[in-house]
Amino acid sequence: MSKIKAIIIALVVLLIGGSIAIFAFKGDKTYTVTFDSNGGTKVEKQEIKENKKVEEPEDPTKEGYNFKGWFLDGKKYDFDKKVTKDIKLKAKWSKVTVSEEEVESYLPVFNTVVQPVAKPTVLPVEKKPATLTLELPTEGFINEPIEFTVETVANDDKGLEALGTLSFSNILAIANLEYYDEDDDAWYGLALLEEEIELQDNVRKFRITLSEECELTITYSLLNPETREVLLSDFKTILAEKEEAEVSITIPEKVYVGDVTEFSITTMANGYAGTMVVGTGGLSDETAIDTLEYYEIQDGQWYDLPLGQEFGPATGFPLTDNATSNFRVSFKTAGTYTVTFKIVDVATNEVLAENTKTITVELKPAEVSITIPEKVYVGDVTEFSITTMANGYAGTMVVGTGGLSDETAIDTLEYYEIQDGQWYDLPLGQEFGPATGFPLTDNATSNFRVSFKTAGTYTVTFKIVDVATREVLAENTKTITVEEQPTIPAPTPGA
Repeated sequence: MSKIKAIIIALVVLLIGGSIAIFAFKGDKTYTVTFDSNGGTKVEKQEIKENKKVEEPEDPTKEGYNFKGWFLDGKKYDFDKKVTKDIKLKAKWSKVTVSEEEVESYLPVFNTVVQPVAKPTVLPVEKKPATLTLELPTEGFINEPIEFTVETVANDDKGLEALGTLSFSNILAIANLEYYDEDDDAWYGLALLEEEIELQDNVRKFRITLSEECELTITYSLLNPETREVLLSDFKTILAEKEEAEVSITIPEKVYVGDVTEFSITTMANGYAGTMVVGTGGLSDETAIDTLEYYEIQDGQWYDLPLGQEFGPATGFPLTDNATSNFRVSFKTAGTYTVTFKIVDVATNEVLAENTKTITVELKPAEVSITIPEKVYVGDVTEFSITTMANGYAGTMVVGTGGLSDETAIDTLEYYEIQDGQWYDLPLGQEFGPATGFPLTDNATSNFRVSFKTAGTYTVTFKIVDVATREVLAENTKTITVEEQPTIPAPTPGA
């Protein structure tokens, strides 16, 4: 029994000790109460135990001002309140004003009889009042933040307590209202349209987002906190409208006949997001178009787009920002054309956006290539070839002409006649082909062979010339190095 009794006593002691420890721990928690004297004499901070009261300090002083008390979150602090967290109390002041009667009270009083003296004239000190200016753009777009500022210049009213209030002629049009915090360099939602302030020189920034087209007047006022009399006020009016939709065309400025050219159309809905629309476009001369296709993103395929047909389903598609549609086109006629694209509201048939671009279509230049070794030897017969690409000049009657930078280095020059499979001499400087020319075609290759009698580095040039106009349609140049034949060592006797 004595052992059981001892165990029970020990448990009781532990429980009591634990409780004491717990209560002691809780009771030791302290919070810091700091005092911002707001330009007055310094007041030391206090360390207060949890659920204890702040000891009200001696009133600070500030020259030219009367102390009005300690405030927390804009309300006068109750020193009977228990402390449950760290707090910062801020002093508020009111400026001292001297009345004419107060001046009289300082005049000396004498018991002796004196001659009446005229009452001194107290000259009023001219006071420079505060000013308030609200700046707001005259126009803006709905669904986009619009910034405005309120600037106060305190002058002789510095430190004056007031209520700053914002008011709006149509509060239902407001989708969002924010203020800018300079300390945090961030924007925060503004829930209250009224705040207690001390008049200082500053500029406050706000921004407002409107959800509907309207003419909105914004007013900012400073009120007397007790009487709500308007001390200062300014207002401005803004016209908020839908921002116009936009459409852009991305297409090369210059293309060639026959080439397939991709281009794109990009829309920006802006104030018309979600409006059901179709696209419509055209070319200043649609007979110049050979093919026109659009890219279907759903299946990754290209489909013919008949000229003049609206793009999109009959019921339209919802207009969005940065929506891009891809197309490709080929032209059959050279010229300069105007490409136009419009975004049309299905319901009203109103053109919401339109853009125009100019494109120049040219005949693709003919090409000529020279295939020749970079290095040959004196005396060797070397074959080389000339290949033409007609491109936009197919069928044009042409002749070929060429040359070497030093024609005296050539020993022999021949061309291959495909008709009979024979090689024929080609006199230097003579045009290649009949006098009436031959029709220019793609991938037409002519073969030649040459031998050199002098070592050196030479430039080989070949041109395709229009017989009718003598215009050079294509030209190419290659460099060839001609070396002496390598010396073969004489065989060693007896080897």
